[in-house]
Amino acid sequence: MKKMIVVLLLNFWLALIPAMASPPVEVSIVQLIAASERFDGKLVSVVGFFQNEMEATAIYLHREDAVQGIRKNGVWVELTPPQIQLASRLNNGYVKIEGVFSASDHGHFGLWSGSINGVKIISGRVPPPSRKKKNLMRMK
Repeated sequence: MKKMIVVLLLNFWLALIPAMASPPVEVSIVQLIAASERFDGKLVSVVGFFQNEMEATAIYLHREDAVQGIRKNGVWVELTPPQIQLASRLNNGYVKIEGVFSASDHGHFGLWSGSINGVKIISGRVPPPSRKKKNLMRMK
C-alpha cells in the first residue's frame, strides 16, 4: 500500500515538472475559456481583472464581470497564504498571473471556467483608492 502511494505521488510530481520547466504560454482569458482543454496542465501567463474576495479569488476578462458576478467569464486562482497578502494589495485591479491551468478544476462550488494553480507570478499595479463621484448637478 505504501509503495502504491509513493508511486502515485511520484507520478503526480513528474507530471507537473514539464509544465513548470517550460516557459509560460501567453494566453487571454477568452482563449482559456474557449479552448480550456488545449491549455490544461500547461504553465500559462494571463492578464485580466483580479478580484481577491473570500471564496471568490479569480481573474476575469473585464472588471464588470467581477462586479456583476459573471463567474463563467473568469478563472479561479488558487493562492498560497503568502501570496494572499500580496494579492490583497492588487485586489480590484488588472494583473498578470503565471501558473498551471486546470480545465477540470472550476474553483469554489465549480462556478468558474477553470483554475490557475501553482501560481509563480502575480504582478500588477496597485489600484488607486476608489473615489466617490461628486454630484455635479446643483439644485436651485
